[in-house]
Amino acid sequence: MEKKQENRRIDKRLFGRSIRRITAVLSVFVIGALFTAMPCMAAETNIVEQSGGSARKDVYAKYESSGEDGIASSPVTDGTASVTLADGTVITVSGVTADGLYLKVFAIPKETDSSSAWQWFTAQMEGKGTNMRPYDIWLEDANGQVQEVGGTIRIAITPPSGAGYQNPVIYYQPSQGSPEKMNASYAGGTVSFQTTHNSYYVLLEQPTQTPTQTPTQTPIQTPTEAPEEDATLTPTQTLSGTTGGGTSQNTASAADSGKETPKTGDPSDIYSWAVTLLISLSAAGEIVFLQYRKKKYNENH
Repeated sequence: MEKKQENRRIDKRLFGRSIRRITAVLSVFVIGALFTAMPCMAAETNIVEQSGGSARKDVYAKYESSGEDGIASSPVTDGTASVTLADGTVITVSGVTADGLYLKVFAIPKETDSSSAWQWFTAQMEGKGTNMRPYDIWLEDANGQVQEVGGTIRIAITPPSGAGYQNPVIYYQPSQGSPEKMNASYAGGTVSFQTTHNSYYVLLEQPTQTPTQTPTQTPIQTPTEAPEEDATLTPTQTLSGTTGGGTSQNTASAADSGKETPKTGDPSDIYSWAVTLLISLSAAGEIVFLQYRKKKYNENH
């Protein structure tokens, strides 16, 4: 009986050791896989306006590391290094103070996948320009270790002929945060700027702003009214008559004579004559009537 129990304890210990060994092997395998296939990722949290309010959106940009494929490299000599990309773009770095470094440039590929780095840069640069060209620019030592700039360097980007840049602009895009417009200059087809760190830099064609013209208003002129002049009228009368064999004409001023000039067609004189005639006729009739009654009276008596 005791021997059976001892065998069971031995079996349990062996089983536990086997489980621990299997777990350790799987852990090593998983960790190795993560290190060998670790993607380069950048994340950004945006607030998206939509109907009914705003929503939180996490945007991720990811591209898989593929060794030196697509990465342009050039040793830094006397503080300067220059690389030419596959599309003909020339990127030059100057002002590097450390020795034994290499300039590394990776042009972010244009991809339609919604999880690609290109789509993330497109979302970040929305409304800031067109003809986007994002680049990852950094410095490495001979062992492939990324080295900080350690000062101020100048980066010059010369797009290929016919790329269509007339008013280019450069934005610095951190892996987390909003893009920052660089103080860049453009001359001879090359846009250049100063920086103090390795990072993503995006070349854009800046939108041309049309100046708003304010219409010129023509002042309204108020016409000046000339004062009216009172005309002084002097009434005149012209009398014409015929005497003998000739015609005599006299002109007199009513103001000089002091007499009122009779008005032509004034009915006042006619009315006075009519009243006088009626009174005279009434008086004559009364006299005739009285004489008739007196005669009849004398005849009867």
